[in-house]
Amino acid sequence: MVALLPTTLLAAKPRRANSKARGVRAALPTPSQFNPIYRRNFMSQFELDNAITDLSDLPMPNEGVAAMCEALVNGWKSGHIIMYGPKGSGKTTMAGLLPKAIAPDVNPWEVRLANPAQYDARTIAQLANTFMRTIGMNSKKKSFIIFDEFGGISKASVGTLNNALTDCRVNCMAIFITNNIDDVAPSIASRCYKADFTQVNYMNYVPYAESVLKKYGIHNVNRAALERVVKANCFDLRELMREIEDIVVKAQQSGAIPAPVQPQPLAIVAPPVAAAPIVASPPSAPSAHSASTIPPVVAAQAVTTSNQSLAATP
Repeated sequence: MVALLPTTLLAAKPRRANSKARGVRAALPTPSQFNPIYRRNFMSQFELDNAITDLSDLPMPNEGVAAMCEALVNGWKSGHIIMYGPKGSGKTTMAGLLPKAIAPDVNPWEVRLANPAQYDARTIAQLANTFMRTIGMNSKKKSFIIFDEFGGISKASVGTLNNALTDCRVNCMAIFITNNIDDVAPSIASRCYKADFTQVNYMNYVPYAESVLKKYGIHNVNRAALERVVKANCFDLRELMREIEDIVVKAQQSGAIPAPVQPQPLAIVAPPVAAAPIVASPPSAPSAHSASTIPPVVAAQAVTTSNQSLAATP
């Protein structure tokens, strides 16, 4: 965490630990493994069930992006990336899968996610100095920082990032995600490889759609009709998943495939517990029957002890 790093990297001069300073530090991304489906609150259950968790299973928008990913994973290229294109085209998913594909042994604290809430000048400087420089330059392993929905930062932040990108181009990879490449400063863009999601070959998504349908038992698919669905929704993978979900639901409703089994609620009945009496009954006196049940050996020992005590009495 940032708090474990030297405090000299967090501020130019000593500061009193007040609530405002703590708020700025708290805004930094926490050291957790970046999850490609971290926006699970906005995803349906069908999307979660079919979420892509490996880069090899992700359909590439075009041959240029596929070649760039192949070069990065195989170590033929090393550097920073800008992914730009319309919303829902798979940029964030690819950004989340790249670190594990490039460095399979990457640790959770070696991946950071930054969002527009951290794009003020001070926080950008902290990210550049505490994570990119301290961890990226001093670590023998590769680290990653992902700037989601990047753009619109100040000139001072641009200069800070330019220096960090130049110094950390080997051990720390920065991945910028934006909808419009024009929102990124030209000096930052010139230091990065470009992944263009505006040019999409819809045929690359047809095998993925077929694999999802086969998972639900739909094997005899009208290829031409499926291609039309994919072509109409290939720029937004979320819309494509909704269309595939509609196909699955209609097949279940028509009886072409079995409907999902709904779990039955468990009927748990606790055994009856005997209620304790409110007023406890007084202890009963020993009866003749209970006295007669004393074993004979014990009774004889008790009589002998009693006789000895009487004889010793003057």
